Amino acid sequence: MAAVLTSLRDDLVLPASAGLLFIDAATGQPVQDGLHCALLLRRNRTVLGRAVQSISGVHHWPELSARWRDALPPLLADVLVTDALGRFLPLAVAWPLPASLGGTLVGTRRLVRLPLLSAPARTAPPGQASVNALLVWHATQQPAAWARVLLTDASGRTSLGSCDAAGRLALHLALPRPQRPAVDPPPPGVVTATGNLQVFFDPGLRPAAERLAAPDVLAFNSQPEVRALARADQTTALDGLRLEVGQPAVPTTAGLAPALSELRLVPL
Repeated sequence: MAAVLTSLRDDLVLPASAGLLFIDAATGQPVQDGLHCALLLRRNRTVLGRAVQSISGVHHWPELSARWRDALPPLLADVLVTDALGRFLPLAVAWPLPASLGGTLVGTRRLVRLPLLSAPARTAPPGQASVNALLVWHATQQPAAWARVLLTDASGRTSLGSCDAAGRLALHLALPRPQRPAVDPPPPGVVTATGNLQVFFDPGLRPAAERLAAPDVLAFNSQPEVRALARADQTTALDGLRLEVGQPAVPTTAGLAPALSELRLVPL
């Protein structure tokens, strides 16, 4: 992924304001088609400008008025990112872009890279494993809207995913190559691994996200960690998952009503 990002640091000089480059969290590759990136006035969602995409995939606003191009906090607008092809969940970013997002200089302008997370309907990229689940906040039995999920595999690599507004999760990842022969190897042609889930959720994020039908990036990233339950006793945490290419892992909480296939969340 580092090599890919380095190759995109070309001599492009953005003619106006900061730029955004979106990275597919599942593949590590820049997303160069299908995205809509609009700048909206916060108080009434008036469209201030629609981003233009450079050859390198950078979204920027060359025709944005100086009032908004050089705006300083307090933050008065939001960038709303949606995918016309349905592969990725929407996201929102405050404008001007918060300094905590980091970024690099390309010419005289700041370039910020943000991951895009898979939508529930997205099929796994070729050769990747998947985790699909319906996450629910146990206290209210309401969907865990916009919960953030980290999956760490046996080699220590982490993959990022998110629920949508209905609590549905689809996380896709490439499996690490086996470091040594397995004691009980899978059948020939079957690629497997293990992974552990961490879930981060703030029930208060959903009302804030409803304004744009997308969560703010900083609020999404700052959610507190919660416990995913293996059983409905509210004490037994979910253990490791078996990951297999072509066979999605579907973690659920045991002990719920037979008709329910949910992964329940409780505070730590």
